[in-house]
Amino acid sequence: ALCSNRTPVIEAGNRFAFNFFVTSLRQDPDLNNKLISPLSIYTALSMVCNGASGTTRDSIIKTLQINGISLDDLNTLNKALISQMPSEDSKVALSIANSVWYRNNGPQPLPSFLNTVKNNYDGVLQSLDFDNPSSVNTINSWVSQKTKNKIPSVIQHIDNSDVMFLVNAIYFNGSWKYAFKTADTH
Repeated sequence: ALCSNRTPVIEAGNRFAFNFFVTSLRQDPDLNNKLISPLSIYTALSMVCNGASGTTRDSIIKTLQINGISLDDLNTLNKALISQMPSEDSKVALSIANSVWYRNNGPQPLPSFLNTVKNNYDGVLQSLDFDNPSSVNTINSWVSQKTKNKIPSVIQHIDNSDVMFLVNAIYFNGSWKYAFKTADTH
């Protein structure tokens, strides 16, 4: 069982996912195809929560629905999900990748935050010269590689005010149990 002693965190994650789906559908009721990943958003917000403080952290805790749940428990569950989920189903290709890219000549992230992202989220950590246009290519190449070229880029440029990019990428490839008819798909 996947971290069975972390039931409150799993329940919080499920509540977040269902609320996210409901909110997404209400805000974008068009009957068109959408692909969203509450797991990706939950993972990214979990990482951010570790670096936040004060009202920002309180707001993230409320959004993640983890009030009364320790960050250690949240991080432990996310670590288990990242390491165990990809091997849960041999018929599915799944990978979860996280990274933090930060400006090399500005405010630096706290080492405790970087250690948490590295140790609990298997995160890649790298300072970059954000003034060098090749930094965009570095980040985009990482995302492209982690998604088997399905997402070739996530950023087009870096502004002078940008100090950090926290990136989560999930790659999923599986077959539908009940496939759509090709003739009905457009």
